[in-house]
Amino acid sequence: MKDAAGHKAELKVEIQNHKPRADKSSMQMNLAYDFDTDEGRWLAAWSSGAVELVPVYGETIQSVNLYEDEKAETLSSGMQVVKGNGYNWVICPTAETKTGEGSYYLGVKTTFRDELYVYPLKVKVIEQQATVTAKSVRQANLFYRSDPGSLDIGIKGNSYGITSVRWTDNSAGDDNGFDGEGTTNYSSYDSAKRTKNTTRYYFAQQDIQLTANKKLADSGIVSGTLEVQLTGYKKPNVVSTSLKWNYKKPVINTINASITLIPEVPGKQSGYFSLYNKTERMWLTYGRDSYSGGNPKYYYNELICSSEDVRFTSVGSTNYSYAGSKTSGSEKFTVTLNGDDWREPLTAVHTIKLAAPKPYLSLTKLTMNTNRVGSMYTYVRLKNAYSYSLSCADIVIKGKDAKSQKLLDDDLLEIRQGESDKSQIVITENRASTMKLSAITNGSYSFTVVPCYLDADGNRISPKALSLKITVTDKEITARTKMSRSLDLTKAVDDSRINGNYIRLDTTFQNIGSFYEVKDSELVGEYSEYFNLRYNNRRSDQRLTIANESELRAGQKYKLAIRFTLRMSNGDIFTVTGAPFTVKPKQTSAKIKVYSNNQTLYAAASEVSREYELQTPYNSDYRIIKVSGSLDCNKDGKADITVSYQNANNSRYYVFADVRIADRDGVLTVTGAKGKTYTIPVTVQLKGRDGITKDVKTSIKVTVKR
Repeated sequence: MKDAAGHKAELKVEIQNHKPRADKSSMQMNLAYDFDTDEGRWLAAWSSGAVELVPVYGETIQSVNLYEDEKAETLSSGMQVVKGNGYNWVICPTAETKTGEGSYYLGVKTTFRDELYVYPLKVKVIEQQATVTAKSVRQANLFYRSDPGSLDIGIKGNSYGITSVRWTDNSAGDDNGFDGEGTTNYSSYDSAKRTKNTTRYYFAQQDIQLTANKKLADSGIVSGTLEVQLTGYKKPNVVSTSLKWNYKKPVINTINASITLIPEVPGKQSGYFSLYNKTERMWLTYGRDSYSGGNPKYYYNELICSSEDVRFTSVGSTNYSYAGSKTSGSEKFTVTLNGDDWREPLTAVHTIKLAAPKPYLSLTKLTMNTNRVGSMYTYVRLKNAYSYSLSCADIVIKGKDAKSQKLLDDDLLEIRQGESDKSQIVITENRASTMKLSAITNGSYSFTVVPCYLDADGNRISPKALSLKITVTDKEITARTKMSRSLDLTKAVDDSRINGNYIRLDTTFQNIGSFYEVKDSELVGEYSEYFNLRYNNRRSDQRLTIANESELRAGQKYKLAIRFTLRMSNGDIFTVTGAPFTVKPKQTSAKIKVYSNNQTLYAAASEVSREYELQTPYNSDYRIIKVSGSLDCNKDGKADITVSYQNANNSRYYVFADVRIADRDGVLTVTGAKGKTYTIPVTVQLKGRDGITKDVKTSIKVTVKR
C-alpha cells in the first residue's frame, strides 16, 4: 500500500508455531526386538518404530510421554518412550504390551513455556521374527578329521546381522558329531561356491565314527536344528536342517616329471618331487604335527617308499637319490603317506627318468661391445638333469675358422674355464690399459667347445663338440623404453596393484649383450620432478606415478627419459640415457551415488542439518575432496539451502555432506503449509582436478517444511 507521497513499504509477519515438528503420526512396534539393548532400539528406530521430534526456534525438548487420552491425563501402561539417537524417540513396550492396533497421544514439553504439546499417534504392535534360512551347500569331507560341516545362513527382514549360531543334532550320543558352536573362521580355507546373500557358518568335527564301508555309524549327527540369534532380537530363530557330507580320498600326484637323473655322471643320481593334492589343488607339506601349522588337511607326517633303490635324504623329505643299476629308461616307485588329519593313508606313484649325459651351453650366442670392458659367461649344462651343472675336468676351446682361431693365438680374446666353477666358461677381451680402441674387428666369430668330464667310474669322457658364436661390435649402447597403461589425474597414486594408477615402463638395451646390471635409474627432462619412478622387483618393470598433481594438466604431453647407471660384469660403470618417451595424463569422471536422499528440513529449526552420503565406485581410487551446492528458493539472489563438504586430504571414496537451511526467510516465503520438495544441483570435486576437465555434477533432493 502506498502513502500520500507515493512511498511503498513491505512488512513481513511470521506467525510462529513453537510446537516441535513430528515426522510421523503412525508407527509400528515389533515385540520381537530386544528393546533392552541399544541394537534392539536402533532396529526399532530404523524400521518405523520411532518418532522424530525436532524442536524449533532454538528451544529444547524437556520431556516426552505417551498417553492414553487426547487430554494427556492418563499415561500409557502398555508403552513407554525412550530417547534414541539424534531427534528420535523410540516407542518401547512394557510387560503389559500386547499385539494389535491402538490410538495414543504423545505429550511433549519444551523450554518455550509450560505447555504440553499433544500429538495423536497410531501404534500397530506386531511380533514378527525375521525369516532365517539355513542350507548346506558345501559337503564336509569326512576323510579329513578337520573338515567342518557348514550351513549357508540367509536373513530376510530387518536385521543388524547374526550374534550367534547354535547347531543341535538328532543323535542320542554326546560329542560324536559336529560341534554346536558355529563360526566363520574357516572361510579362508573354503573356496566352494556360496549361496547368494548368505553367510557361511562352520561346525567342527567331534569324534565322528564311521563304519567299515565309510558310512556314518550314527546318521542322526547330520540332521537337527539350528538356532540363529539375530542382533537386536529377543529370541533366536530355530530352523530344521541337515548337514551334507561325503567321504572322498583325494588323488595325490608327484610333480616334476621333467627332471631326469644322469647315473653315469657323479653327483647326478639325485632328484626331488613335490606332492600335490590334485583333487583340491593344494600342495602337501611335511610336518611332525599336522595341527601345528596351516590347514592340517594338507600336512603329512610320514612317507614310506616301496623301492629299495630309492633313498630319501631325511624323514619326510622328497629329496632322494637313486642307487639302482639302470642308466636309461625309467623306474617307478610308490610312496605311502600318513597324516594326523587323514582317516587312512594315501599313495602316489613317481616315475624316475634316466638318461645318458648330453652336455649343452647355457648361451650359444654372445655379444661383446668393445667400447666397454667386462666379462661374459656361458655354462656347461646337462640336458633335462635335476642338477644340471656339469663340473668339467677341462674344457677344450678352438676357433672354427682361421679368423676366430687368430683371436686366440694373438691373445686378443681369452676364452677359458672358470676357476671355482668348473662348469663356467669366461670370455674377456685382452686389451692393454693404454689402448683406447679395441684390436678386435667388428664381426662374428665362431668356436668349438669340448667339455671333458669324468664318468662314475673315473674315465675321461670327451663328448661331441659344442658351438659358441661371439658377435663383436663397437656401436653405441642404447636403451629403448616401451610404455603401457596410463596416468589418471583424478585417481590416487597406486603402483602396487596390477590395475593401479601408474604407467608400466619396460626397457631393453641394445649392443650390450647380457652381462650387465642396472645399478640405478632416474628420470631426466624438464618435467621429471612431476613424476616418480620405482622399480618393481616382482614383475621386473618400472612404474611411473604422479609426484605433483597440481602441476600436471590432463591432455598435455610431457617428454621424459630415463638415465640408467650400468655396470658390466667385472668391468666398467657408465650411464646410458634412453630414448625419450611422452606421457599424456588423462582425467576421468566418476559416477556419484547419493544415499539417504530426500530428507526433511524445517524452516523453524534452521540450525538442524541433515547428512547425505555421496560415493564414487568402491575401490576405484577416486577421492572426493569437496562437495558444494545451493538453491535460491525465493529468487532473491541469496542461497537459501546449501550443500557442503570440504577436506583436501580426504583419501576415501565416500563422504558425508552437510545439507542445511542458510536463509530461513527465503524458504519460508515459498514453502507452503504442507512443505515443498526441492532438487539441488551439486558439484562434486575429485582430488587431482586440473582446471581443464569438468567436476562431477549430480543432485540431491530435500523436503522443506515450516
